[in-house]
Amino acid sequence: MAFDWHGLITGRWHKKKFAALYLPVIFLLLCCWAIARAFYPMDNGYCIDVYRISRQGNISLNPVGGWFFIISTGIAGLFFILYFIFAYRRLLGRHAFLARLFLFSGCVGGIGFSLVGICPEGSGHAMQMIHDFGAKMAYGGLGSAMGLSFLILSLKLRNKESWPSLGQFFILFLIVFYFALIIPFMSNFPVLQWAIFSAVLLWQLGLFLILPESVENLDKT
Repeated sequence: MAFDWHGLITGRWHKKKFAALYLPVIFLLLCCWAIARAFYPMDNGYCIDVYRISRQGNISLNPVGGWFFIISTGIAGLFFILYFIFAYRRLLGRHAFLARLFLFSGCVGGIGFSLVGICPEGSGHAMQMIHDFGAKMAYGGLGSAMGLSFLILSLKLRNKESWPSLGQFFILFLIVFYFALIIPFMSNFPVLQWAIFSAVLLWQLGLFLILPESVENLDKT
């Protein structure tokens, strides 16, 4: 049976099928980051209270583990784009303009996330500039997508559409609120990068769980 590339890149895969591809990628990302930290030289040590997330990928400081960070981050960012296409197809409904902004923001965030890995910290001035720009794209794009998804879900709830439920909406609201609350302090407290990244992953998972099973089911509502 041929691989359905068209269904994947247009977001029309069934939810269970997409989960079987996307969730292992996120799991491998977290495993690779853990390996990168494990290989970080003990004489320097990696401390989340002191160093930014991307320090794990600094090849000059972490010559073995850094590659696990670089490759996994670069790949995961591309899968973020597929995730946002998948979610976009199910958020369209009556809110096409907001859904398109959501897709654009999410894709910007995914590209930025990939750049953080592809252009690692400590690889020269030009690469560092691209790395820093990619980080801004990642935080800005993913944060905007979170806010737009909250707005779309708010409108769906107000219009009494079939989803989300009030409980589902409230849980995602708490995650988005937490993200918005801590991101202004990120530059002063590197440990907050980990909290922000955790919030992004929890939001992605939470939104994914409440999305309709398929585009066809959404069309029927």
